[in-house]
Amino acid sequence: MLIVPNLFWMVYMNLEKEVLTLSDYVLFSDDQMEVYSTRIADLLVRCVIEIESISKEIYKLEGGNMEPVDKEGKPRTLYFDTDCLNYLEDKWSITKKTVIISAPSFSLSPDNCTITPLERANKNGTHGAKWKKAYQALKHDRINSLEQATIRNLLYALGALYILNLYYKNEVIPLWDSFANTKQNIQAGSSIFSTCLYHANNIDLSVNMCDGSINNYSGENRENAIYIVKFTNKDFKAIHQKICEDLNCGLTKFTNPHNFKKFLDAHQQFKGPDFEGKTPAEIAALWGDTNIILEYSDNSYLGAVRIARLVAVLNKEMDIYPKLISAPEKISLGAGFHSALGLNFRS
Repeated sequence: MLIVPNLFWMVYMNLEKEVLTLSDYVLFSDDQMEVYSTRIADLLVRCVIEIESISKEIYKLEGGNMEPVDKEGKPRTLYFDTDCLNYLEDKWSITKKTVIISAPSFSLSPDNCTITPLERANKNGTHGAKWKKAYQALKHDRINSLEQATIRNLLYALGALYILNLYYKNEVIPLWDSFANTKQNIQAGSSIFSTCLYHANNIDLSVNMCDGSINNYSGENRENAIYIVKFTNKDFKAIHQKICEDLNCGLTKFTNPHNFKKFLDAHQQFKGPDFEGKTPAEIAALWGDTNIILEYSDNSYLGAVRIARLVAVLNKEMDIYPKLISAPEKISLGAGFHSALGLNFRS
């Protein structure tokens, strides 16, 4: 089988190397972001030519209309920005994706390090991104437009090309196990940029699990993230299966007459007239704390969480996890117990 090389990534890596070489001679710092030169102009134009090409290729792969027509129904040119990037914006919110300039040799403040390079790239004319307007000006009148060939515009154009390359490659990146540190950003082969992440591996464990089980402790904005850190679907299902088994096992032991009597002796509030005639399962539901039930189980769910594998997947505005609902016959819980489970356990 013939393996076709990813020419887009090869060109990107060459551009990145040339930008790094340029930074050996011109310091990339906050006070030099507006420095311009003919060399920067050359790199900027080459970046945007690649953006035009790769955006059209992704557009085609994602089912975009390759034969656009004008208002009169006549065939017209396919535009990389208002057609292709706008299409990807509707699918993936591509203009909101954020990268971090993390090259060690650059001396940039946080304000200049965190950028959203595709912002307004799907607009034309004066409403478009600055790097795109600089490209058009340099292409048509380089001598009189050289001041627009700045380090800032170059980094934004290169960052836009980086993001599009990641979406074109569409890779799933294996990470560490679920207890490892996954807070660091992913560079995905770049020496200049790293990506913003959305962590979906902090989850509430319950008999009903889905994307609503994700706890976003750090306030990360999913819309800005390029990659989502998550459990593999297989391991997510395994965790769900184990929590259901543990709850079922724990409830069985909890409702044992000896254990249940000890519980009632320790919690006199459940001996009043309002609770007469209620089953142990109904008492457990009223208690609403899965810790009580799991104290009687083997806690095998902890092992499932411990060995669960993490991956980073591209953020394509899709469901992160499957919806998992325990069959009623598997968990013999009282009415209301399911809703009481969702807020008590986190991985």
